[in-house]
Amino acid sequence: MMQREPVDRGRAVLARTLSRREFLGRVVVGAAAVPFLAACERRAPSPERTPGAVVPPELAGIDFITIANWGGTTNDAMVEAWARPFTERTGIEVRTAQIDYGKWVQQIRSGNIEWNWADVEDTWVVGHGDLLDPISPEEVNLNPADLVDPNTLLPKAIPEYLWCYAIGYRTDSELEHPRTWVDFFDVKRFPGRRSIYNWPVAMVEIALLGDGVPFDQLYPLDLDRAFSKIDSIRDHLVFWNTGAELQQQLVSGAADFVAGWDNRVNLLRRAGQPVAVDYNENIRQVDYFVLPKGDPKQPATIEFFKVALEPDRQADFCFRSGGLGPVTTSGFQAVEETWKPFVSSNPDNVAVSVGAVNAEWWGSRLDQITTKWYEFVGA
Repeated sequence: MMQREPVDRGRAVLARTLSRREFLGRVVVGAAAVPFLAACERRAPSPERTPGAVVPPELAGIDFITIANWGGTTNDAMVEAWARPFTERTGIEVRTAQIDYGKWVQQIRSGNIEWNWADVEDTWVVGHGDLLDPISPEEVNLNPADLVDPNTLLPKAIPEYLWCYAIGYRTDSELEHPRTWVDFFDVKRFPGRRSIYNWPVAMVEIALLGDGVPFDQLYPLDLDRAFSKIDSIRDHLVFWNTGAELQQQLVSGAADFVAGWDNRVNLLRRAGQPVAVDYNENIRQVDYFVLPKGDPKQPATIEFFKVALEPDRQADFCFRSGGLGPVTTSGFQAVEETWKPFVSSNPDNVAVSVGAVNAEWWGSRLDQITTKWYEFVGA
């Protein structure tokens, strides 16, 4: 086995007790981050309650709701695109919190619900259906025929936004960038520093695709084969732990290529950085609107979902977030024409996707595989 690069063992140990981005949200980006990146991570203030707003009868007595999300640019986009119009219409304040899956599970199980909605991923939804109440498209004014991908609709979850992992690269580099995951792991044909996410979901799939496994034969995932493939380029590999760290690596040159969130690279591009996303063989995922079981504020939360799913609000959120994709065709059509090429739910980008992460397979295995991942990375 190749010699491993040094890793932050304390970070890896901490990660074993947390779930994905709530751990990542606690990792502090180094002080050397460029000013733009620092701005991306600043939390936007929650909107204040609109003076004189009339609360509909079914929402009477609900003064505020609290939403938990991943912070940074995602929080800012939600506040501006969804929370402000919701407050203007209902008079109900929206407060924000940093998501922590474990904390939200505890809230729901205890019946002491502080977060009326948390921005959860497909893999979490599948593994925690017992903590959620059903929600139908009709309740949120969603026409299922308008969905970009009808398969994203679940009995206890309404699709919120679409996103993907794709290859990000610098456009001012003399190095030819990889265009497939096989290319990404071919350090002879495509020399340069690679960076992958310090999280198993999608990174295991990417490693197996890089080892020549066809997408339709990925599941069940062969962890040993995936780990071996990652080890094979260890001398050319770094990891990113937050969206800001991903951006910092590209800007600073610490990584020539990244397997990363498309919207984070697109935000850099919009800020004038010489970077781009190659959507070929992108891997798709979905985040969801869900209702914690037994929450008395559900009527207000459902009203919030209605606002967020309106085409103009989906388009506004998409632009502010750097391309987190509208889940509806009407929402995508409302996106500014010049921005559409940089949206994961653009039909052109969906057409070149290798496929979507199998949330059903990951749902019951996520915690166990996460532990194995951090042991592997920290070994």
